[in-house]
Amino acid sequence: MKWKKIFPIVLTVMVMITFCSLTAFAGGEVANAVENTWNAAKG
Repeated sequence: MKWKKIFPIVLTVMVMITFCSLTAFAGGEVANAVENTWNAAKG
């Protein structure tokens, strides 16, 4: 019975961590893409 109360909390935390990690990774990729485009445009 106790694990039925804990499991949704643990699952929610794991999903939030996953989404935060994906967002941080995507943010870094976008920053690199913008910087590379800017440098290429400068010539």
